[in-house]
Amino acid sequence: DGALHLAQNLATRNPDVIAYQTLVAQILVEKPGSEDEALERAINIRKLYKLSIEDESLLSGLEQEAYKRKASSL
Repeated sequence: DGALHLAQNLATRNPDVIAYQTLVAQILVEKPGSEDEALERAINIRKLYKLSIEDESLLSGLEQEAYKRKASSL
């Protein structure tokens, strides 16, 4: 997936930019079968970064969507 590859490259080259890290998680949530990877990434982002309220809200929304997609795929 081109978008995922590009986002991963940006995140790797800019490890201090939270927006790039969360972008990868956002793309993973949208990719069928990648929900667990998105959830793992969200956990790692929380461990590694001091998040703003907006960042925390974004991650919470991503996690909810990932859980919803996982449940609907069962």
